[in-house]
Amino acid sequence: MPNHKPPLWSFYIDRGGTFTDVVAYSPNGKQHSLKLLSQDKRYEDPVIEGIRRVMGLSSNVPLPTTQIHSVHVGTTLATNALLERKGARVLWLSHLGFKDALTIGHQNRLHLFERHPKTPPPLYETVAEIGGRVNAKGELIEPLDIGGLNACFEQARQAGLESLAVCTFHAVTHPNLEQTIHELAEPFEFSNISLSHQISPLIGWVDRAHTTLVDAYLSPIIGRYARSLNQALNPPGCKHCVILRFIKSDGGLAQYDHLKGHQSLLSGPAAGLVGCLETARLSGFQRVIAFDMGGTSTDVSYLTEGYEKVMSTAIDEMNLNTPTLDIQTIASGGGSCIHFDGQRLVVGPESAGASPGPACYRLGGPLTITDCNVFLGRLVADDLPHEFGPTGDQPIDRVPPQQLIEALSHQIERQLGQHMEPEEVAQGCLDIAVSQMANAIKKVSTQRGHDVSKTVLNCFGGAGGQHALFVAQALDMTHVLVHPLSGVLSAV
Repeated sequence: MPNHKPPLWSFYIDRGGTFTDVVAYSPNGKQHSLKLLSQDKRYEDPVIEGIRRVMGLSSNVPLPTTQIHSVHVGTTLATNALLERKGARVLWLSHLGFKDALTIGHQNRLHLFERHPKTPPPLYETVAEIGGRVNAKGELIEPLDIGGLNACFEQARQAGLESLAVCTFHAVTHPNLEQTIHELAEPFEFSNISLSHQISPLIGWVDRAHTTLVDAYLSPIIGRYARSLNQALNPPGCKHCVILRFIKSDGGLAQYDHLKGHQSLLSGPAAGLVGCLETARLSGFQRVIAFDMGGTSTDVSYLTEGYEKVMSTAIDEMNLNTPTLDIQTIASGGGSCIHFDGQRLVVGPESAGASPGPACYRLGGPLTITDCNVFLGRLVADDLPHEFGPTGDQPIDRVPPQQLIEALSHQIERQLGQHMEPEEVAQGCLDIAVSQMANAIKKVSTQRGHDVSKTVLNCFGGAGGQHALFVAQALDMTHVLVHPLSGVLSAV
């Protein structure tokens, strides 16, 4: 336990897409752990609710912040906002003639054989072309259109745009133009101004612009959440200060008011890798496959003596220049939805999330991987907490999964003329999920020349224990590590 004088509570929390995990140390040094739904009608924020439950407080009692030393948080809030397109309203400034540059990108054809490929919509709501350019020597070759900029800023603010992204040519070595634009924009009170020479000081204008745009899109979201959490922990007039930090995509920590959007994209998964490597070392293993299966997705990584970091990562068809731990993510989690497309069973990428959640949660959710495990008896209702149903105090229900799997079996027989028992359908869905996860592990291991047979599979996440042995068998691995706190290891 961390040494504090006087002894106070310390909290370590991972807010995922489906569940929020809490690990805490009380003033007497006792360790507490808790898992709760990230979305529930009974509370607004799962982090504050987790702190309340661990401390034994009801919802109507003020949070005793003077008894808390620090709160460390990992979160998928930024990732979900990016993937679901729920970020801030952004104005992107472009050079004259380059307003379509980010739509064109590197002209990579990622969907080569699709007749009607779909590309994600741009993150900016409005793009404005501005006059003003410097050359590679930093010499002004086109004057800045100050009047046009002011009019652009005024129009954007009147339209409700709150964030500004600026990426000019040669700004890495000659940032004067971006700094001048920042000074002109300050009076218009944008909630966030992202400058490329500060966000991503690397050559490569397209990737630098994408990274800056992502930061402008996400920083207001993560900033508002961090400030609201800090306000709950440090209410006005309170002399005691609770330390609030967030984990970044590279595994480091940042004060709540210094966290930027582009740094938080892999916040939750990065925390898991730190815990994975440390627990493997304590168990005597040096080569580790991190296998983190949550409710929404599965994150895998190959670890040896330290963390492998990359300076560029691709998310939603955008190349971002930001340091992250090397993590492969697939949309295959316990809450991955299952359906039959007329020819085959499909698992994911859609997820049931925390609300309504899988069918067994008693909220009318769809058929998921978790439901298959319930139906096959791998998840026992009596062994799980009574946290489900409309009132949040009921056990999981085996009846809805059974009805949905039987209906799926009948659908397959009608459309293909092939009879499959419900148990075969459920097992087939699990086999598909296992195959997807095994293939993701191959991308970070065998395809890079690593021998996984001499590596331990360190399994964690809420759904990891249900599938770890099957994944290990698919990869011919001989060792699986399950830490006693594997279900909340990202918080650990």
